[in-house]
Amino acid sequence: MGQQKQFNFHLQFNPRIRESRAVYVTALTRMIENSTDIIGSIWSDGDKKGSYVNLNVMVERPLAFWGFLMRQITSDPTSLIPQIMIATCQGKAGWDDYLLLHHFDQKVQLDTFSPDRIEVRA
Repeated sequence: MGQQKQFNFHLQFNPRIRESRAVYVTALTRMIENSTDIIGSIWSDGDKKGSYVNLNVMVERPLAFWGFLMRQITSDPTSLIPQIMIATCQGKAGWDDYLLLHHFDQKVQLDTFSPDRIEVRA
């Protein structure tokens, strides 16, 4: 059996208050820890043009993971995560044709996440 395709999600958060980074990291870690689609994940942070926190998540089933993640994020109507998050996923050609799936600025046009936009294993 061949090696399965791995997809990378990049979730970026721009907490307006630097001290709140740990709160969002902890909240999102708890949200995704029960996903069976995750192969691995890496946290990083920076301060280029404003403070941010990144979570890169490697998955085998991107559509299933995205559905799971959105259910987790939207299940708490008081959560601020959707208001500070940008989410992208690599496309058929990796990061050369990434999909913008969520942006805290609702004016930004999002890509449609459907099987024809990514390579989905049978």
